Amino acid sequence: MSYDAVIDDELFQKIYESMLERLRDKVFSVRIQAVLSLARLQDPSNKNCPVIEAYLFHLSHDPCHDVRRAVLNCIGASTKTLGSILERTRDVKDTVRRAAYSFLAQKVHIRSLTIAQRIRILQEGLHDRSDAVRRVVEQNLLPAWLKLYNNNMVDFLRCLDVQDSAEIAQLVLNTLFKLHTPRELVADFNLLSEEKIIPKKNASCESVLFWCCLCQYLKSQKTITADECIESILPELTPYCHYMKEYILNLDENLDIETKLEHEFVCQQLLILAGEYDLGDQAGRNCLNKLVTDLLMSPKVEATLVKPLAACYHKIHTNPENCFTGLTEIIADVREPIMTVENELTEEEKRKIELKLAKLRVDMNILREELENCIKNQNFTRAQEVKEELAALETKKELQQKEFQPLSQEVRVEKDAMKVNHLEFDFNSSYKYIYFISMYTVRVEYTSHQFEEAYY
Repeated sequence: MSYDAVIDDELFQKIYESMLERLRDKVFSVRIQAVLSLARLQDPSNKNCPVIEAYLFHLSHDPCHDVRRAVLNCIGASTKTLGSILERTRDVKDTVRRAAYSFLAQKVHIRSLTIAQRIRILQEGLHDRSDAVRRVVEQNLLPAWLKLYNNNMVDFLRCLDVQDSAEIAQLVLNTLFKLHTPRELVADFNLLSEEKIIPKKNASCESVLFWCCLCQYLKSQKTITADECIESILPELTPYCHYMKEYILNLDENLDIETKLEHEFVCQQLLILAGEYDLGDQAGRNCLNKLVTDLLMSPKVEATLVKPLAACYHKIHTNPENCFTGLTEIIADVREPIMTVENELTEEEKRKIELKLAKLRVDMNILREELENCIKNQNFTRAQEVKEELAALETKKELQQKEFQPLSQEVRVEKDAMKVNHLEFDFNSSYKYIYFISMYTVRVEYTSHQFEEAYY
């Protein structure tokens, strides 16, 4: 029958009651036909619709997977049915899961789902053990949801809360990237300035994550076209280091906690992107090394940035021993910074110096009188000797006066904690990651050498 077909009420009621009765038939093929027959008799807007109630029951409890799949193909989308449909994405049968994801792609708007539901659907769908289910998610669900945002991937990321689900957001982007050519991806990315950087006002969590993931994806392709595309969206390393330093350190302390968390996430992605550079440029390599070292030692850098900074440092210093030594020195400089300490003189020491200065002044006055007498008597030989003695006493007096000044010396002062951005920053918990990553690298390198020696 066509969609505009009309039947009388009596016939409708007979079909209605008969098909509801056949839904309970012991033969699964009969139940399937009953499900298909009732598809146009359901009323999703009616919360008490008997057909919807029967559909929901069989969707959750029918032992035959073909019946559950038939219900998914026929049931209407509503707030009442959405929960049961989402449960079928975890069905034991892959054909039912595939039908559930197809239903979501065709009939459910992404805004009808909570952020947690969106993340769960994508995470489980893209990691499903069935290739057929993954294909539906990759080729049907994701493109359908992306189309709702005018195929703008950065806008699409805003519905996924990338700060708390960066891994699944990256997986989603990599899946979408495979559906486009490198040139199409670069052409659609219009947030970069002429310097090939995202201006600070446009540097959101979503835009920077997209930039980072796009560069990583193009680099993984290892084709001439991809290399040309990555050069068009990635600046030289030295100006990129200046851009990172300005963005990471120039943070207004009066911002609210949510804005600060967004800033930290953007900084993490910028540091991850720095790890994608080819460090063959010695000038850029030195600039990155200095930046990473300065940031690790800066009290303005939050503890959440230690891990990406340490990973960056490890990539710069590929030799495990050099990496371990350098990070150990950084830890020492942070925990025990070199500070200038002034040692004040005691009262007894000051009194002794004053007595010596007083004796020197007396001796100098006596020599001055003798010098005047020698000049009057024209005894120039003696006058020259007195003048030299007077100069020697003047030098000695200057040395004595310097002893009055406090002695300054550079010493290491141990600090257990420092206040960073008005928060308590515990180095014992934050910076030990640097130590462990270095120690782990050295151990792995040492173990691999031992293995090679034993094997060969």
